[in-house]
Amino acid sequence: MKDETLAMCRMAGSTDPKIDAMLKFAVAIVRARGAVTPKDFQKVKSAGCSDEEIQEIVANVALFTFANYINLVIGTEVDFPLVMPMEQRA
Repeated sequence: MKDETLAMCRMAGSTDPKIDAMLKFAVAIVRARGAVTPKDFQKVKSAGCSDEEIQEIVANVALFTFANYINLVIGTEVDFPLVMPMEQRA
């Protein structure tokens, strides 16, 4: 994956409209703690995502949230190079 592509993904963006909508939907799930708006849902559906793909996005957000909570609670030692947060897009 190109550095530019990875950087865009880290900021929830992509030049591919469907991937862009999927990334933005994942961000909406996190920010709204799962209570996405009908507009958020419609945007990802309009980008061509099936119900199954949307379920997969939700499942992945839930899995990574769960894993992060577990790691924070048990104090998992990070044994790989840290990736510094990028500034949030508006």
